[in-house]
Order: sequence, then C-alpha cells, then structure tokens
Amino acid sequence: MSGIVVDMSCQCQAVEFDQARLAELATSVVERFSDDDNVSVSVAIVSDTEIVEVHKEYLHKDTVTDVISFDLSDDDECVFEIIVN
Repeated sequence: MSGIVVDMSCQCQAVEFDQARLAELATSVVERFSDDDNVSVSVAIVSDTEIVEVHKEYLHKDTVTDVISFDLSDDDECVFEIIVN
C-alpha cells in the first residue's frame, strides 16, 4: 500500500453523514500529523449497542462511549481504526 487510504462504514441506518466529507477530514488529519507514506484509517459509525460490545471486549468497560480508537500499526505501515457512536 502506498499513500493514505480511508475506509468508511456506517452500521447505523438512523445516522446520516457526509461520507466523502468525513473521509476528507480523516485524510487532512493524517497529512497534518503523520510523516508516514503508508497510512490506513478505518472509521466505523456504530450504534450504542455495538460500541458497548467493543468497549467491553477491548477496554473491559460495560458502558456507552463516543469514540474508541486503535493503533494497529507495525513497522511497515500505520493502521488506525476509529469507532464512532
């Protein structure tokens, strides 16, 4: 992979958002704060139920939260997952 890749998904039908604008924002943030040429950002818009499941599984908290992020980077590339409620 070379460059900045932004993947967007929305598992919440009730939520409307400008996917292109959000991807543009994520790209701008990466360009501003990263010197790396290989960056992948995954943004998922999820429901309260789904974020509670992630919060519980990975952070051991059985509560709703607004955002959970993971840095899955290795020596070859920068990989970030962002889960938004």
